Amino acid sequence: MSVLSQTVSYFTNYRDNIPKDVELLKFLTSSKYKYEVEQIRNVKTKQEKDALKCKLPAITPSGLFHTKRKVENLVQHSGLIQIDIDGKDNPHLNMAETKELLTQVEQVCFCAYSVSGNGLFALVPILHPHRHKEHFLALEDDFNYDFNIVIDKSCKDVTRLRGYSYDENYYINENALVYEGLAEPKQLALQQLKKVHIEPINECDNFYKSLEIISSNCIDITGSNEQWFTILCGIANEYGQGGRGYAHIVSQYSDLYDSDRCDADYSRALSTNYSYGIGTFYHYFNQSVVMKPP
Repeated sequence: MSVLSQTVSYFTNYRDNIPKDVELLKFLTSSKYKYEVEQIRNVKTKQEKDALKCKLPAITPSGLFHTKRKVENLVQHSGLIQIDIDGKDNPHLNMAETKELLTQVEQVCFCAYSVSGNGLFALVPILHPHRHKEHFLALEDDFNYDFNIVIDKSCKDVTRLRGYSYDENYYINENALVYEGLAEPKQLALQQLKKVHIEPINECDNFYKSLEIISSNCIDITGSNEQWFTILCGIANEYGQGGRGYAHIVSQYSDLYDSDRCDADYSRALSTNYSYGIGTFYHYFNQSVVMKPP
């Protein structure tokens, strides 16, 4: 069976958050909204394009979700990562030539123009679906190094939507190779944290030991967005501005981690009056870490 002949989650538009089921291949190759796509490609302003795009249906090509489109509601990973190549990020590219290039990449199983017609998207099967983010970051490096192509960082999010598009000359490779590249977790952590100032802390402190366990074992304790924010509030209330670096260490293994987002959320945590203390961090840390006997 084709890797594209599987069920993923479908949403009636970009604002819809209640998933339904759809066959991936049928969605990708459907001409149902061809007229709407042509309208989008003919309007002149970004504002007009965005207003029309948000009315189109969308899917989560990386997985099947239940109840709501949230990481913790992932039922089954599709084994696919989407790659989004935007014209604004790659002004040096000719998209027709780039599309032809993508058809020569053995790991690309699907490729087509995006809804605007000014970019491309592709799907790549991956070896370890549970390591979605590490595969994506390796792909990001490979595309940059091998082809001088910048791919959209947002696709490292397993819940990332893929809006409907129409391309009568879409490309399918039923025999695409599985992508095996993985970003090395410890190297990744160093890259993400190299510009973050870490306040010195006593090595005997339990918090320091907890950070060491998180970093050395690549553990994500953040959970849902709400849980993540309460953890940041606990760190902010305990360490103030000096805890910003700790927030990055704690957050770095979330599938949704982004340095700018983490900074913004930590600044918000500093400015709130929520009473979460450092005990909130320890509560979720202890839930996430299974201590092995000596």
